[in-house]
Formats: sequence, structure tokens, C-alpha cells
Amino acid sequence: MTAIRKLRALVLLAGVSAAIDVHALPQGDEAVAKLLQALRPVPTPGRQKNIGAVLREFKEQSLIPFRPLIRVDYTDYYRVRSKLRFLGHDLVLLEGEYMTKYAGCCVSEGGGLVVRLQGSTSELAELAAANRCTLHEYESLEKYQRESNVSFEAPSGRYAELSCRARDEDK
Repeated sequence: MTAIRKLRALVLLAGVSAAIDVHALPQGDEAVAKLLQALRPVPTPGRQKNIGAVLREFKEQSLIPFRPLIRVDYTDYYRVRSKLRFLGHDLVLLEGEYMTKYAGCCVSEGGGLVVRLQGSTSELAELAAANRCTLHEYESLEKYQRESNVSFEAPSGRYAELSCRARDEDK
């Protein structure tokens, strides 16, 4: 069994309490494993701090740029620079929603990601259900961009957004 398949099995079987030996994986895969852990709903330190730590690590490894591609409201969007896979799909974009100081309403701390779909979304759906996240599928990149107001270049295809924020826990 490959390291990625072991990772998938651990995440899907253990749900919110996945214990992943991230040091046994290659550097990019290790970062993806930490991303999986950061998307879990945990009371302390919370999704915002967890996703923030993962984004810092992705930056240190040059997997995403230091500055976000775009910032919309309280969310930073980072284009993934390297070819990384997330549950069998191409990882394209990382999202981090945060609040450093209160400036109004409607912040939903946590994060998410966008993948270019390669086959079935069943594992993404299982991960979303197990971790109180929301999964949205888009028939095309253009449809995602229209609905999210986030524009970037990427190959055509089907896309999905996995959102693991405080508001997703309440659904």
C-alpha cells in the first residue's frame, strides 16, 4: 500500500481524530497530510490557527507564494505552485479565512481548498461529512470563478471546493 493510500485510509477511518505520521511521507505529501489534519474541527487552537500554520509551512516549502493570489473580504487565496494531489485530485488553490482584528461581521474562521477533479468525488464527500465541512462541485473552472469571484488560470475540467470553516460546522 502506498503512503498516500495509507493516508487516505487513516483519514477516512479515523474521521476527526486522524493520527497521521507525516514524517514518513515525502515533503509535498507531508504538507498535504498536515493540510488534512488542519481541516478537522477542533476546539483548541481552532481551525483558523491550524490552517494558518499549514499555510506558513506551504510557504516555507515554496508550495504556495508568500503573498496570496487574491484577498476577498477576510479570505486569502493561494495558487498551489507544485503538482500536489489531494485524495486523488489535483490541488489547485488553498484558502485561509481569518480575523486578526474585528472590523465588522461575517468572518467564518477556517480554511478550504479547490481541486481539479480526477474521477469520483466520493472520498472528498466522505472527508467533508466526517469533518463537518462543505463540498461544492463545479462543472467547470469558469463556473467556480463566477460563483467565488476568484480568478486564476488553470486547465479546463471539473472542479470542487472543500470548505472547512466555522459556518460549515453549523450545517
